[in-house]
Amino acid sequence: MSDIFLYADETSGTLKSEVEIDLGGSLIKNIATPVSASDASTKGYVDSMMGASSSIAASKSSKAIFIESPTASEDITWWYCLDAITFTELDFVITGTTYVNVTVRHDPNRSAIGNEVIAGGTGVSSGASGLKITTGFNDATVPASSWVWIETTGLSGTPTSLSIVGHYTED
Repeated sequence: MSDIFLYADETSGTLKSEVEIDLGGSLIKNIATPVSASDASTKGYVDSMMGASSSIAASKSSKAIFIESPTASEDITWWYCLDAITFTELDFVITGTTYVNVTVRHDPNRSAIGNEVIAGGTGVSSGASGLKITTGFNDATVPASSWVWIETTGLSGTPTSLSIVGHYTED
């Protein structure tokens, strides 16, 4: 198990970080140089540890789904979302031939029509590079305790697989 800790030492008034990485019996431990908690540069120190340039960035997560031999009428549950999220990117790729129309939906009630992440769905054509969507979302914000699912509403040719990766941040 690997752990990362960031804490303030109350006795000395310093901010410390501790990283522990377990490599199957070999424990690597790194304690960073303390910084004064009252120092104005503390925020920059924390940001550099978290990989952000000016503020601690929201954590980005991803979920993927693979559908073998998709048909023109798929209705497949992707996942149940406990926390509210916002999609920031959707990546699609099909193998086989030609075209699949895909709709990503969400709603707390799985038997509802649901809200479309991209209005009218997304036409995905075959090609090694796939399709990346980062703008033009209709309803990218998924409320907490909601279902996320995939529907296909048309295809051309005989696709052998459809892969979708959704990238999102927790709200």
